[in-house]
Amino acid sequence: MSHCETVQRITQLTPLGQALAALDALVAPVAPAETELGNALGLTLAADATASARPAHALASRDGWAVRSELTVDAGSYAPAALPALPARVDLGEPLPPETDAVAQFETVLVRDGRAEAVASLAPGEGVLLPGADAIAEQPLRRAGERLRPMDIAVLTAAGLHRVSVSKPRV
Repeated sequence: MSHCETVQRITQLTPLGQALAALDALVAPVAPAETELGNALGLTLAADATASARPAHALASRDGWAVRSELTVDAGSYAPAALPALPARVDLGEPLPPETDAVAQFETVLVRDGRAEAVASLAPGEGVLLPGADAIAEQPLRRAGERLRPMDIAVLTAAGLHRVSVSKPRV
């Protein structure tokens, strides 16, 4: 016999069912672990990643005048709609004042002698980022069992998450 030949000395094979049962006895589910979001890249979520509503309040999506849209119905350059009070100026990203639901562009509201007139009609929500537009409260942004990619880390960070529950398997 040459030194390259191997002699097999197995006298009996373990039945498949018995071998699988032995493996099952050694394997246990991976316990979830909380980790910083920055350390979770490439790991698998053990629980859904959810956030609170984003934004929490209506925000201006452009610079302009915060108004109640119902006051501008049928407004036009030949038939302006008088506004009962001077509208509040808002800049991009600022919360809307109470009782307002739209942001008019500066050129669509004329302010003269302490009075304001709308020269264009607005729809409710126009020029506004509505509450929950970026993230709906308690709706999963990523689901349990999904692996976190760089894009997911960016989205979860933007949604205000700092920690997630992940599975860290050991072999």
